[in-house]
Amino acid sequence: MFRLRALLRACPPLPRADEQRLRGLLREIAQTPPGDDVLPARLGKSLMSAYEALQPPGRLGFLSILARQDVDLSTVRRSCQNLLAAEDDCRAAASLRARGALREALEPPSERIIGRLAQQPGGLRFLVAMRADLLSALAQRGPFAEAAPPSPSLSPPAAGSSAATAAAATAAAAAAEAGSVASPLRRRPPPRRPPLPRPLRRRRSPRQRPPSTRSRRPSPACGASLLAGC
Repeated sequence: MFRLRALLRACPPLPRADEQRLRGLLREIAQTPPGDDVLPARLGKSLMSAYEALQPPGRLGFLSILARQDVDLSTVRRSCQNLLAAEDDCRAAASLRARGALREALEPPSERIIGRLAQQPGGLRFLVAMRADLLSALAQRGPFAEAAPPSPSLSPPAAGSSAATAAAATAAAAAAEAGSVASPLRRRPPPRRPPLPRPLRRRRSPRQRPPSTRSRRPSPACGASLLAGC
């Protein structure tokens, strides 16, 4: 998009008579009512013939004029005011008409012209040829046509400074080579990883039997000892 704008901005202007004639044709095509089919056909044929008669620089000038066909801000502002007034008065029919007028005012005349040219006999072929001319001009211009002018630092050096620059470059290369020989890069061994700790084994606690609730029957020897003690 930037390259296209720069190309159309830098194209040479058309002669005054040709520019006025082309602007008049574009204005009439853009202002033609949508239901009219005879007038756009005649105007479109005249516009196609005028474009094909131009040379490549003149065709770029025509495309620059077509790209500058933008919306009219005063018409857009007036359509917005009409829409707001209709909304405040709660008039449905007036609101619909105001919305249609605002939608039509927001459409750029360049898009309206291209759309009406596409509906004419031979219009698509004309638009494809016009696109091919534009792409050819962009290809001839190149992607770096809008590059900034060279800075003073990029200008060719003087005769006296060329020898000093070459000597400095040679010394720097020799110093870099000597440094690379004197201190070669040594490959460090990879660091050793610490051994992983062994998993601790959990000791099993002895199973404790729950105390039995049954009463033990005393043996006869125990009874005899008890009697002897008494």
